[in-house]
Amino acid sequence: MRKKNFKYYSNTLLLKANALKHRLLYTFKAGERKNQALKYQDAFEKHTFNFDIRTNDIKYFQTYGYFKKVADLEKAVLINEKGVCYSSVGSPYKKHFNPLFPSYYGLVVYNEYLNTKSTETLDIFWKQVNALKEYGHFKDQLFYLPIPFDYPDFGLKAPWMAGITQALAASMFFRARLLMPDGDFQKYHKGCIDSLYLNTVDNGIFCKSPEGKDWIEEYPSHQPSYVLNGFIFCIIAVIEYFIISQEQTYKTKAIRLIETLMASLHEYKIGKFWRYDRKHWKFSNLEYQALHVFQFLHLYKLTNLDLFKEISKDSNKHMNWNNFFYFYQMPKRNIKISD
Repeated sequence: MRKKNFKYYSNTLLLKANALKHRLLYTFKAGERKNQALKYQDAFEKHTFNFDIRTNDIKYFQTYGYFKKVADLEKAVLINEKGVCYSSVGSPYKKHFNPLFPSYYGLVVYNEYLNTKSTETLDIFWKQVNALKEYGHFKDQLFYLPIPFDYPDFGLKAPWMAGITQALAASMFFRARLLMPDGDFQKYHKGCIDSLYLNTVDNGIFCKSPEGKDWIEEYPSHQPSYVLNGFIFCIIAVIEYFIISQEQTYKTKAIRLIETLMASLHEYKIGKFWRYDRKHWKFSNLEYQALHVFQFLHLYKLTNLDLFKEISKDSNKHMNWNNFFYFYQMPKRNIKISD
């Protein structure tokens, strides 16, 4: 990963300036936000969510589609002597094993395996899966992947559970089940999914949004922050679980999470950019703006809701991909969300 250059910082400054501008204008933009909210709500109410998709059609983890190969990501992460990804290059917590990273890295590895069918690549994927199994633990049939360090920015003391970590691990076990249906991955998969619904009052991550709807927290601090990208990963994971299990309870859960998203999106999409959360007045950084382009495309692939593709295309229109590719030392390419 390159050092952050002038272009990177100028882009970050632009996001901060926009956040300040929209915070000052927030009260005066109530009518605009109300119109957005009505648009999202109307789209939700008119759409039938069947999730009638073959598992083979959703193997590819679309959210990380901007990485064309594993080597693109490897410059930004740390991998130990066992071949397991455990942190990022720039993390202040890199002396710890962060259970988010085997999934982050593993899903990119899996995407490359789908394209190459390389047995070496598949072996790397299994190393990440096994690392998750070995690190985590079961309690009351829930599978926990605790974060082993304090996180003062959100007032969290180790160990704590993160919605994004549990969700991405679930997406890993989903793909492990596709590769090895007779393996023991179902209990890990279900354990991760059901952990998403452990209430914050019980040291879990499930709570209610400001609109009173189901929410899964990335940072389960005393005052919820409602981080957008982590919540979307949870939606993706629950949909995947329903598709492979066909248990109607999880279809209902997935639809309720989508309802939450549609009821709150107007508080995140401010002008051209996305807010990171609702606790702080700041926009997501360059990497997260890129992530949202593909997260909403991923949601479209899973739900067939046209509004998600529209949001993905609009986000892509305002994304500075040249800076993103420079930061990750990736070859520049044209990112187009097709019709």
